[in-house]
Amino acid sequence: MPSLSDQGTADDTLTVHEIPVVPQLSSTIDLTIHSNNLWERIRNGFAMTNLNDDLVLHYQQWYMNRPDALRRMVERSRPYLHYIVEELEARGMPTELALLPMVESAFNPNANSSAHASGLWQFIPATGKRFNLEQNWWRDERRDVVSSTGAALDYLQAIYDMHGDWHLALASYNWGEGAVKRAIGKNESRGLPTDYPNLTMPNETRNYVPKLQALKNILGDPAMISQLGLPVIPNEPYFATLETRRPMDVKTAA
Repeated sequence: MPSLSDQGTADDTLTVHEIPVVPQLSSTIDLTIHSNNLWERIRNGFAMTNLNDDLVLHYQQWYMNRPDALRRMVERSRPYLHYIVEELEARGMPTELALLPMVESAFNPNANSSAHASGLWQFIPATGKRFNLEQNWWRDERRDVVSSTGAALDYLQAIYDMHGDWHLALASYNWGEGAVKRAIGKNESRGLPTDYPNLTMPNETRNYVPKLQALKNILGDPAMISQLGLPVIPNEPYFATLETRRPMDVKTAA
């Protein structure tokens, strides 16, 4: 039997081994985690069928060859993009539609066209009135981001419900639902396909969806966003709205 002094010596030489705890890794990815990057949120909501043709490749290269112009357009979208995405998600609509003002107005709320279209969504006066956008001396709601976005999404949903196809809905938004319906009727009478690529349409409308698809390809690719040096848009509200009791000059409100 060892003496007390021998036992103390033995205790002093004992080595303590710490057994590390193996971390438990989650087997799933939580898609509800809030992202700070609005491009990521938009990308997660893509829901339209991709269009792949030479026109898409042409416009994708066209935008990529003009990175300064693309960066300016993205920067102009900063005050409006989060609001548009929120509205699209609330309606269950594809989030690539948030990029449509890039095609329509380059995200300039004061843009005007030769056809007298105005605002981010480029409403002509008659269509603006049809969707209750007030146009008078005091205000032109086609230039009001909140009002015009609501009207644009109402219109896009209505023409999607008419055709059951987002590419045809976009063609209708650009060319008019009556014109697209007639083009579909002509193809049906000839036994031809009635999808977007096979309809006879003006060049502006033929290029319309490929432009949106090209922007979707670029802004849906994190590597391409980094390569082109495009700004990151925070996933947070940029503005709040307040109701006034009477008409007020913008300078007074500011």
